[in-house]
Order: sequence, then structure tokens, then C-alpha cells
Amino acid sequence: MSKQTSSEAGESDQGYRVPQRSPPDAPTNPVQSANRTMELIEVLKEQEGATIGALADHLGVSKGTVSNYVSTLREEGYVTKLDTGEFAVGLRVLDVCNKSIRGRELFEEGKPRIDALAENFEGVFTVMTPEHGYGYCLYSRTNSDLISKNRLSQGTRRYLHCNGPGLAILSAMDSETVESVVSRYGLLSCDTGCEFDCPLAKHARELPVERDELQTRLETVAEQGFAVTDHGQIACLGVPIRGSGETVVGSVGVLAPQRTIYSDGAPAEDLVEAMKDVATGIGINIV
Repeated sequence: MSKQTSSEAGESDQGYRVPQRSPPDAPTNPVQSANRTMELIEVLKEQEGATIGALADHLGVSKGTVSNYVSTLREEGYVTKLDTGEFAVGLRVLDVCNKSIRGRELFEEGKPRIDALAENFEGVFTVMTPEHGYGYCLYSRTNSDLISKNRLSQGTRRYLHCNGPGLAILSAMDSETVESVVSRYGLLSCDTGCEFDCPLAKHARELPVERDELQTRLETVAEQGFAVTDHGQIACLGVPIRGSGETVVGSVGVLAPQRTIYSDGAPAEDLVEAMKDVATGIGINIV
């Protein structure tokens, strides 16, 4: 794995600005109203709509308090009211997300290359970037209707240890950063309390569930230059993207049927080499 230090992996005053990849420090003086606002948005996201009463029950506060929060967020467009009388996440959030995603060089450099991969191979292709110990899909594309794109859709957040693109990123991180990620989030699965309703994790096979297993897995991934995870009849392949100074800035990933990922029992060489070429092309253009 790369020997760069966590300080070197942080933001830089020059060149590509790398988001913090390790989990953030706990706030010294957390603002309760900010926490409650984010919690309210998360509840609306998961529930896909909720009444004031339901929100009050989830948050453990009075209906009056929730009503004040909701009316403020509605005024700013972050919450909307449905014709059912329920409230849902507003489209102003989409505007913020689009600005965040499209303002990143990784998206701009990755999009045309991901599109090209999707034209030539079967599967859902994505460019993933690490932030705060999670992996986020910045852009995804598929020309196949055999696999649901929402498993690795744009904006999807995943743990790094339970999918090919995430493992590829972890393999290129320094040991200190990997340890900070594992210490904060553990190596969770569906059986051990994973927070995501993730179709990948539900069918995952032989994922690392102990720290020693993860270390061995990452060493193998670093040596071969790619990671593969099996998920029932499909598999997930990832290749790390390295920017200036060999800093890992993300990964190129694909979710596809086993027959696409494997050839004669091993990862298909043409697919692996095509993804490595794309990762290299993105990396050298991140300046």
C-alpha cells in the first residue's frame, strides 16, 4: 500500500483538492439544531415522506418543534409538502448535490471514460471517490438492463470494505487512514448491523469481516492492482485511481454478471486492462 501519511492525503493548496478521506473528528461543541436538521432530512430520505407526527416520534421531540424545523426547511426548498399531507426531501437538495458533484475534476475526467467503458462492456460502471471513510459514486452509466443501476447509482454511499471499488481505494490508502476508517465504522455486514439497505451486501461472499482478513485482502489487491467481490450471480470489480504523488483519489468500478467479470475462473484480462487504462487516464489529468 502507499506509504503517504494522512497529512499528505488531506487538502492541498495547489493542484487537485483531495477531500478528507478519513472519518472526521467529533465536534468539540456540536450544535444540536444542526444535528436535528440533518437527522430530520435523513428520516425523510429513508421514509420517502412522513407526517409531522411521524417525524416527531422519530426525533423524540414535540410536534411543534418539528413543525418549526419543517416550515423553515420548506421556505428554503430543502423540504416539500406532498398532496398526501406528508413531507419529503425537496429538490433544492438536488441543486446542492449537483454543484458538489459537477464541481469535482474526478467527475469531469471520469464521465466520458465511464461512458466509453459502458459502450464496450456489459455492466454498471462507476467512478467512486472516498470521503470521510465512505465511498461515493460520483457518476454511473450502463447500457444493460440486466442489472439495476441503483446498486451503484450516482450519489450512492457505501462502506469501502464490501465492494470492489471500495476495496481498491482502501488498498491504496496508507495504513493510518485505513485504521481510522475501520476503527470508526468497523467491518459491518447485513448480519452485523450494516446501516445501508444494500443489495450488494446481502449477496456478498467472502468479504473481510476481521481486521487481519482485511489486511491480507488489501495486500493482495495492492499487488494485483484491482479488487473483486462476489455477490451471488454478479460480481464487482474495482481499480484505484491515483492522482499527483500517487495519492488515491478514487476508483473505477463495475458491477456485472459473473460471466462478464470472469473468464476461465479468473478476472477477465480485457476488462481489467480497460479499467486500468481508464483509471490511469483519469489520474494523469487530475492536476
